[in-house]
Amino acid sequence: MAQTNVQVLQSDLQAIAKTVTDLASLINLLSRHIAALDPSALDGLVEHDWLFEENNYSNLIAWLFSARTATKWQRHRNESWPKYATRLSKHAGWQIDADTLRRRFVAKSEHLKAALSEK
Repeated sequence: MAQTNVQVLQSDLQAIAKTVTDLASLINLLSRHIAALDPSALDGLVEHDWLFEENNYSNLIAWLFSARTATKWQRHRNESWPKYATRLSKHAGWQIDADTLRRRFVAKSEHLKAALSEK
């Protein structure tokens, strides 16, 4: 009887190993398809999906750091945070608090610098 339980466990482990191997193969295939994509074909498809819910600074900051269309909305070198918040408010559609924007922006910048330094 103990032999049967061991055989069942071995059979289950073999099935799990095959499933993992198949999954790895599919992930590899997917990564090759993604690598073959032409980035210019995706222009404009994702950029319009950003919704700026009121007081959602996480979404706003993520957009500023990742979207290609956000380059014209980046902070100018000598621009004050209140002026930047006012300019960005026109695009976001809600009143952005300059101090909150500055804190969240600086925190994201520091987080990215730390992530890059670990690599």
